[in-house]
Amino acid sequence: VIQANYHFAGDSFFFDVGGAYWSYDVEGAGTATSPDDDVTSYVLAGGGGVNFGPAYIKGNAWYGMNVSEMGYYTNGLGYDSLPAATAGGNYKDTDSYGLLGVVGFRFTDQMAVEGGIGYENHDSDAAGAEEDEAMAVYAHFNYTAAPGVSIIPEIGYIDYMDDSAGLDSGDRTYFSVKWQIDF
Repeated sequence: VIQANYHFAGDSFFFDVGGAYWSYDVEGAGTATSPDDDVTSYVLAGGGGVNFGPAYIKGNAWYGMNVSEMGYYTNGLGYDSLPAATAGGNYKDTDSYGLLGVVGFRFTDQMAVEGGIGYENHDSDAAGAEEDEAMAVYAHFNYTAAPGVSIIPEIGYIDYMDDSAGLDSGDRTYFSVKWQIDF
């Protein structure tokens, strides 16, 4: 895998760009169970953020092909972002993209709130496959109890929308608390 990224930060803003590329050959018999083809995977991403005093806005967007082949598992187990083997013994690619938006406000150095929304889409070139989508929203409270000690309760909702077969994948509401101590 070839990967590259760049980060730039100013006084009140930052941006990141990056990407990865991987390609390999599959030597098989040229059937659906033993394809003989090459698989190419890549991802390109960009994001950034701006601070407005105690408030901030961040965003990220990415686009890729066969992203699960590089270990990037997205919606569920990531199966809908893998290339699909065909009866002709080759692979059909899956194009994927995602978007993320975040807003937050820091009340003090110890307390902040943040909320965000994310969306991802996987579109396989395989015959009969439909787009597989997911969307998530969250809100959390950051509390720094002491230097290096943080507690972050979060509540969120994930809508797995429809899968590549066109079936409703359900949804989930969650609540979690992250406790972290940095030494």
